[in-house]
Amino acid sequence: MTTFAQGRQKSVQDPLDYNHEQKAMTLKSEQMPTQERISAPDIGKYLEIFKERGSLFTREATKFIRETQNELTSAWKFYIGMGADKQALILADGFTTLPLSLARNCAHVVVYGLNEAETRLLQDLAIAKKISNYSCVDQLHNLATQFDIIILIIAERNHEERKRLIFDIRKYIHASTEIWLIAINEYSLWNLRSLAEWARSRVPGGRKNVSEQLEIRLPLNQRPVIKSRKVNDYFKLVGCRPFVSVGLKPTLLRLRLARPLRDERMPSLNGAALKGMDRFRVGEIAIGATPAKLTPSFLDRLLKSLQLTPDHSVSIHNYLVSTSGKALIFLSYGESSERQHAILKLPLNEFADYRLKLNQNALKRLQQASMNCGKTELFFPEPLREGMFEGQPYYVENILSGQSGDRISFSKGEKDRVVYELFAFWSGQQRHMARAYYLDDKAFDTLINRPLNRVFLFFDPNGKQVAIRERLRSFLREKLLNRRMYMTLVHGDFSLKNIIFHESFLTFKGIVDWDMSQPLSFPILDLFHFFVRDSRYSYRKSPVALLTQILEQPEKVGNFRSILEMYMDTFDIRHDDLSVYVILYWIQRISAHMGTLKILDKRFMKRNFDSSLKLFEKQLESF
Repeated sequence: MTTFAQGRQKSVQDPLDYNHEQKAMTLKSEQMPTQERISAPDIGKYLEIFKERGSLFTREATKFIRETQNELTSAWKFYIGMGADKQALILADGFTTLPLSLARNCAHVVVYGLNEAETRLLQDLAIAKKISNYSCVDQLHNLATQFDIIILIIAERNHEERKRLIFDIRKYIHASTEIWLIAINEYSLWNLRSLAEWARSRVPGGRKNVSEQLEIRLPLNQRPVIKSRKVNDYFKLVGCRPFVSVGLKPTLLRLRLARPLRDERMPSLNGAALKGMDRFRVGEIAIGATPAKLTPSFLDRLLKSLQLTPDHSVSIHNYLVSTSGKALIFLSYGESSERQHAILKLPLNEFADYRLKLNQNALKRLQQASMNCGKTELFFPEPLREGMFEGQPYYVENILSGQSGDRISFSKGEKDRVVYELFAFWSGQQRHMARAYYLDDKAFDTLINRPLNRVFLFFDPNGKQVAIRERLRSFLREKLLNRRMYMTLVHGDFSLKNIIFHESFLTFKGIVDWDMSQPLSFPILDLFHFFVRDSRYSYRKSPVALLTQILEQPEKVGNFRSILEMYMDTFDIRHDDLSVYVILYWIQRISAHMGTLKILDKRFMKRNFDSSLKLFEKQLESF
């Protein structure tokens, strides 16, 4: 049988040299290397808050989760002149986590406009997020300070009420105060659809706006809001002139991109400004104004602090927002003849920060492994910088040139070739970092039992599935205890979207996005996930069901069979072990969602937890 290891030089140091004496390649559990463990955030505190407000979990649940956990509506905040010495005032007609998100980077944030239920929710979330430098007020005239930042999210009021409110805040403004208004882009394609939906909701017998039925309002769901062409009139009331406008695409509620239409503070940003049709796809615009003096934005100061080049010549090309709660800022730096490209990642919440730390640690581990091999060509992003800037964690890595596989149209022959080349490379990397572990009781508990327990503790807190949990535990123990298993670094989300290829020659260039990686896991799990995600049904069916189907009919799935045989030979996997690895794959995949609020998503739970357990229960009956 041909293997990926064929033709390699045998040596005493090779961890997978099968010609060696058995004892030389077997490690007892007490000899297992110590790993740096990064704990996933505990979301139990959020679940307790949400249980008290069960009425919120109607059709608005997804929007509410995005707002409370991921804080996506604050992903544009880095354009603001935030700072550790800044005082901020937020006026909102409903609940938003923007005050808490700003408080991480400012001295103090004052919130006005929340009702009693919204104030209680903000206070509960502040405790959960460990934020205390904020206060909620129900009267503006009692404030006796001037603010550096004022943000208005005032959707419910009519024109005269808005004018009166903006006029009242004049006394809180000094020469360099930034005032920000969230305005709708009335020329956008998104706005036409939103207005039609809003109109239907007001027709007798039509679908009512759910937010109106709730104690807690989500103001960013409301229509209509301030139109962008009216914003200048409001700013004139307080003697301010707009200096920046940031396009939010498609809208603040579903934010995926935040790019400037213009910015007088940072000329380099205007090179990345939205142009042409992109301007019509922007649903909302964040517009900033000031009476006189412009101050640097938080993003401007952060880029200068990174010192990627001696002269700080850094240009921004794009500003994307990830659904998991982070801003992704694409940069170039260095001499024009040898311009380098990098990505700056800014987490918005604790879970995003946790995942980015995993990514950074994996890149360091890969970098060290490449150095040990004496390799000069980089197939993984290089970690460039990481740290904390004015209360904000950041991570910088270089960008691999090429195109992700999910954006390339392959012919069948091309696809089989590139997939084979990909696994020839990746199995070699995994083999180099692999070690053999003897699964005695202690090792089995660490590597198998505890992860299984964590999954059920998180996804089945009431113990309804305790019977199948114990059957799975017994099965795994029977199959794995006192066995030698090879373990290594696994990517965790090994799929075409994270594989980079040369756009013209379709040759493999590298692997990105390591935030779901595990330093010590089973190498075949990356092979499983690749072919699961390559299925057209991968986001509609249970991954376990798809994998089972692939294993039952491997000849129908590209070159899966040949690559599977190579993995089995390289990592000493028996055919009757595959049912065990399917369970281990499920544990790995569902563990990746621990720390998120997927537990509240009924469709996710049915597809990934409940249906998988039913399938396991059926399969275990045959053993």
